[in-house]
Amino acid sequence: MILGPDQHLAPLYRRSPFQVALLLVFTGGLYLFYWAFKVRRWCEVTLEKPNQSLWKTIALVVPIFNLFLLYDLGLLIKGVGFRARVPVSGAVAMFGILAFFVGLLGRLPTPYWTVTFFAFVPLTMMYFPFERAQLAIVGSAALPQRFIWFEYLIIILGAVFWGLVLLGLNTPNDDGTPIPNPAFAYASSAGVIAALVATKMYSDKLLKVTAQNEPANGRESAAGQQRGPS
Repeated sequence: MILGPDQHLAPLYRRSPFQVALLLVFTGGLYLFYWAFKVRRWCEVTLEKPNQSLWKTIALVVPIFNLFLLYDLGLLIKGVGFRARVPVSGAVAMFGILAFFVGLLGRLPTPYWTVTFFAFVPLTMMYFPFERAQLAIVGSAALPQRFIWFEYLIIILGAVFWGLVLLGLNTPNDDGTPIPNPAFAYASSAGVIAALVATKMYSDKLLKVTAQNEPANGRESAAGQQRGPS
């Protein structure tokens, strides 16, 4: 642990990668704006950069420009990882670009646009090193908290919405012609569920390792304070 939670000026973002993935899926990607704002603001404070989190989050609605903003967010996460001395892939910023292009697949005809369900995967991959860095810098104070009631409501409503979408994909058109290849949409849904399960397993592993290392980190911090500056 490098800082105490009271020494860091930005509010902690206490959500696990699995929680982020769930909210991204069940809001149809709208949670991206809140997630990007919270992550960017924490990175800017940690790296002592100018506060641009609000306007850069709003600007995510601008086509093409949002590509560069997601890439820029990945670079901030990479910088925070370096600051926290945690391993970060050099390609972390590329996950933002990948999420952008997966989102563009929403222009495909029915049912092939459903591959956009997977846009949460590169965003979650980009978030993993941020979570590791935040835990390394602040310690157990950054451990994820449970959803609040509003987030549970979002997930319930999102599940109903996507259930209706899948039902509609299996319903014939008004002229009686069937929806082409509805199995593709169900295969995409099954793939999303599998990706969420994998995210849950890896997220739990990350938090378990952090919980095991935290006592050692605390002892090292206390020892450093006793020795004083070298």
